Amino acid sequence: MVQARLRSLVDRRKAHRVALLLGTLVVFSMGASAQAETPPPAIPMTVYGDAPGATPGQRVIALVTDGTKMQVCSNDPAYDVVLSSEGKVVYRVSVHSDQQTKGCGAAGRQVVLYFAPGAGVDGRAATTTVGWQQTVVVHNVTLTAALANKGYTPLPTRDGTY
Repeated sequence: MVQARLRSLVDRRKAHRVALLLGTLVVFSMGASAQAETPPPAIPMTVYGDAPGATPGQRVIALVTDGTKMQVCSNDPAYDVVLSSEGKVVYRVSVHSDQQTKGCGAAGRQVVLYFAPGAGVDGRAATTTVGWQQTVVVHNVTLTAALANKGYTPLPTRDGTY
């Protein structure tokens, strides 16, 4: 009788271990299938081309607009720059997709390229835009005249307030 109880107890423990193992496997398999169903974010758009008038080392900033608002959609200072290649001045910029940064690249949106000021170089914009595409795009640009930086200094009135 004691042996029968011991066998019953051992069998129950084995059954509990098997049930626990099966439950763990089910949980992990559900997690794996949920992860497999989540697609990776869309890849960014890469834009490059000739940029006569730009200066090597100058930063390129991609602004994406849907016609009502505009957002900065590039943020890699080491990659998004103007370079000198084979005697030409060229640029490259990676433009985030909407899945990477909300409000960025999606079908129907336009990319505006801005060549930022720095190291004695004034900021300039590209005269044309390019439609966002989830691919690599060659887009040779013509730059605007240097954009003037205006600073305003508050002037005190006669009573000493601003």
